[in-house]
Amino acid sequence: MDLAARVGRTLDKYRMTEPGQTVLVAVSGGPDSMALLYLLHGLRKDKGLALAVAHFNHLTRGAESDADEEMVAEVAGRLGLPFRAGRYDVPGAVAPGASLQVVAREKRYEFLREAAATLGAGRVALGHQADDQAETVLQHILRGSGVRGLAGMPPVRGIFIRPLIEVRRRDLESYLASRGLSYRTDPSNYKTVYHRNRVRLELIPFLTSGYNPRLVETLNQLAQACRADEEYLAGQARAAWERMASGEGGPSLELAGLARLPDALAARVVRMAWEQLRGNPDDLSYVQTMAVLSLASAGRTGGVVHLPGGGRVTRTYTHLLFHRAAGRDGEAPPHSGADPGLPPRPVRVLRVPGRTPVPELNCTIVASTPAGCPPLKELPPTEAVLDLERTGGELHVRTRRRGDLFWPLGLPGRIKLKKFFIDRKVPRGERDRWPLVASRDDIVWVAGLQPGHRYRVTESTRRFLHLRLEDGGPDD
Repeated sequence: MDLAARVGRTLDKYRMTEPGQTVLVAVSGGPDSMALLYLLHGLRKDKGLALAVAHFNHLTRGAESDADEEMVAEVAGRLGLPFRAGRYDVPGAVAPGASLQVVAREKRYEFLREAAATLGAGRVALGHQADDQAETVLQHILRGSGVRGLAGMPPVRGIFIRPLIEVRRRDLESYLASRGLSYRTDPSNYKTVYHRNRVRLELIPFLTSGYNPRLVETLNQLAQACRADEEYLAGQARAAWERMASGEGGPSLELAGLARLPDALAARVVRMAWEQLRGNPDDLSYVQTMAVLSLASAGRTGGVVHLPGGGRVTRTYTHLLFHRAAGRDGEAPPHSGADPGLPPRPVRVLRVPGRTPVPELNCTIVASTPAGCPPLKELPPTEAVLDLERTGGELHVRTRRRGDLFWPLGLPGRIKLKKFFIDRKVPRGERDRWPLVASRDDIVWVAGLQPGHRYRVTESTRRFLHLRLEDGGPDD
């Protein structure tokens, strides 16, 4: 089977794309992303896809970085594809002690999400391949990862897809060479000052030559097996979370419910509570997770476990309570009341079904419960259809609070609401007066912009909630 057919099979296997969809191809100019672009270009008619190209210039290598951008723009033009370029002075933005690679990744993904929204792309294709997957899994092993880390990079995560995830790097280089296709090389990929480069250039060749000639394939098989296990366990943990999680002042877990869970699920539920509080479950280590579970099973009432960033978990007679550090990064706790100097914070119970005027924000939220699901693709931004049962009962209309987190539909996890507003280019002066529909303290819908991923309609949805944002309050 030739390389194009193998990539096409991967697209189908993981349902990465749909006919009629626009795919934004992230192209750095290196061999992997250039091969990805040419392969998808060859498959576009068979898969019914429209393509666009995006390149992010990190400004890390001066004229070399500019030459990368120019080459990608030239190839996109030659293929007749829309092109978007982004630039950011990553070296100038790295604080002392911070990682340049982490900052570069964050800014690159921000740009790709924005470019996809601008171009109407439903997917963003990344050039990660099987060797990258092996490096990722091995790094996680060295760090001491659980099943989630051993699962490596998922083929599909939100809008991001990895069509080359089952292809070796050497096959991509052979594909380019056999067709005389040029690409750019980043010299930093060969500097062993970076941990990932040492894994790629030193550890994997050592293990391959001395222990397992098929190491890359073996690590990819491990990732695939662990991913299947993780998907099942994560689904079970989500169901447990929805049964036992509560909390008006922050996430809390019922001790009795937690005690009934197997350790594998209990640990995941703890990480879900941490994710709701902080937006990133990955900065909670195994040792810290076990400390929280020990507090739940054997700790005394009033006991405390301190967590990253000043967060903490306290034990009551019946619950574990998760707290964000007050004043961290200039933020108040996420569930505090009105902040000095900010406009009033309206909190109104949403009438379901019915009309909920919010005169302070000059708008009205109209809620209905249709018997069937309206056509989602035909909805304007001012409307949303959600899974009514997932909303958990009473809903409220309010404005943002400091520290608010939001899980936008299609993204892999929670982000700061502030960042979401910035990404969507909401003017600073409008952010404090933007209507939000919330369940407890979780944002269900940023009205007029995006529904929450947790409340999306799925094949198992039985009851639907249709929301519509209208301008004007009751006097209009």
